Amino acid sequence: MKTETLEYKDGDLTCRGTLIYDDTKSGRRPGVVVAHDIRGSLPRPKGRPEQLAAMGYVVLLADNYGGGQTMRDFPHGMELIKSVRGDNAVWRRRIRAAVDTLAAHPLVDKGRIGAIGYCFGGSTVIELAFSGADVRAVVSFHGGLDGLQLQDAKNVKAKILSCTGADDPLVPLEDVKAFEEALREAKVADWEVVVYGNTKHSFTDPETPNSPNTAYNKAADERSWAAMTALFKEAFA
Repeated sequence: MKTETLEYKDGDLTCRGTLIYDDTKSGRRPGVVVAHDIRGSLPRPKGRPEQLAAMGYVVLLADNYGGGQTMRDFPHGMELIKSVRGDNAVWRRRIRAAVDTLAAHPLVDKGRIGAIGYCFGGSTVIELAFSGADVRAVVSFHGGLDGLQLQDAKNVKAKILSCTGADDPLVPLEDVKAFEEALREAKVADWEVVVYGNTKHSFTDPETPNSPNTAYNKAADERSWAAMTALFKEAFA
């Protein structure tokens, strides 16, 4: 497996992503952008970009904060998120810079691009779809559904899969319902929301602390990954 730093630009801001792919294979293949959570441009949950690369995709772990920044502590992480989410135009432009960079890579079939994200990254890939980006599919794992420009669901071209926990206080069911209604009203062609019972926030991360808000859930983790795998197989066919 080949891993290399890939710098790209969002205007004057330099972003430092990580490109991962199977260098024993040749020819163009689908590309998948992975949007990070609050911690910054780190592979969390660990090993997921490598798993995607082993499935035959060229993977770009995006840098949505710019400069390869990672959070020092939770308050700093919230500051970093606000620096992006505070302006939806900036938020969309930042993730689209990663998508455009991956699409331009010589190993990537630019007509077959997908994106996944966790927590903040899950919200990010939903906003990517709402921006009207030419991506085949986006998958959100326990991504927040507040702060989205729901009226822009009419722009969606991608297949959407949102995986969330029924007991996630950070993604309350009223937000899930508002999200579903926006997709329904916009007549989005292909969307799915999967709500896992007895499941809290960060259910995909074995390292997440067991708290009132968060807990790893092995069944939900494996089922949501299987749902993503099936969607990508369909979207990239």
